[in-house]
Amino acid sequence: MGGSTDCLVAMDVNKKVVPYGNGTYWQFSHEDLKWIGDPTGIFIEEGELLYGLVRAMKPKSLLETGTNVGVSTSYMALAIRDNLKYGVGAHPIRTLEHNVDVANAAVKKLSDMDLLQFVNVIAGDVDEFLDAMVRNPTQYGAPYDFVWLDTELNHRYSEFVKVFPFVSFGGIICIHDLWELDNKEFGGLPLQMKEWLKDGSVRVMPFNTGHGVTVFQKRSEVDYVSRLQQEATAK
Repeated sequence: MGGSTDCLVAMDVNKKVVPYGNGTYWQFSHEDLKWIGDPTGIFIEEGELLYGLVRAMKPKSLLETGTNVGVSTSYMALAIRDNLKYGVGAHPIRTLEHNVDVANAAVKKLSDMDLLQFVNVIAGDVDEFLDAMVRNPTQYGAPYDFVWLDTELNHRYSEFVKVFPFVSFGGIICIHDLWELDNKEFGGLPLQMKEWLKDGSVRVMPFNTGHGVTVFQKRSEVDYVSRLQQEATAK
């Protein structure tokens, strides 16, 4: 397995790597969390992609919706810890979980792994948090450099629309379980997202992983493509 996965396994005596289906992809099995309906979280290959993105982008402020038992959270927290070794710090990840019992289990899991210092687990309704963030962005951690959306499928696009204005230029938003933008299970692509994609406010890269991970980047105000567009408009 990858270095980040091996590190997480070494940090948690209850964590094992097990194959999914025919073994094309792999996931964690948590022996201490069998009471939760789906304690496996993301595939570990997706976790390693997530770890790599956070290591490479070095975000200062991160938001996650849908903590579950903290698998994706732990990959991001590990990346923050490793970035810190090279002098690049970040605020604790704000991760939102609507189920209080599951949120408490994630807190214990992250604490046992000595990663809780890099995470702020918030138990509560995601929409309520995002609505409050819209009213008072700085109090709720915005602007965000990196966002991971992983709640109910039909909520993720609406979450994207709410959070996008509060993502820093050049910032990343990842949507889990998404291979194609026009996905019926997601309720169809909102008009606002279509406009952002059309005018170049956001760029997109889908990864056809086991569950699917689609990465969006908010266009930087100073990047090469933006300068060319500004020059063309000026002419």
